[in-house]
Amino acid sequence: MESMNEATILLALDVDPRIRTIAAQPFTLRMDLEKLFATRTEAFQHAPRARDEEPSFEVIYTPDFLVTLASPTPLVIEAKS
Repeated sequence: MESMNEATILLALDVDPRIRTIAAQPFTLRMDLEKLFATRTEAFQHAPRARDEEPSFEVIYTPDFLVTLASPTPLVIEAKS
């Protein structure tokens, strides 16, 4: 956990009876490639689509939590202040 906001959200999720699973920083999205990766390192290892340079942080996104409920649709959560 990186922030107090994340800790607070995790505590709230932990006591919610609707929650089935909670995964912290579950994946990384390369928006320029429209592809999911297991880790940020793995995302950076793939060459950019148009140019032969490292992608900027603007095209890399790792959410704070992935939550599954009883429904089949997962919930992606980003903790911001």
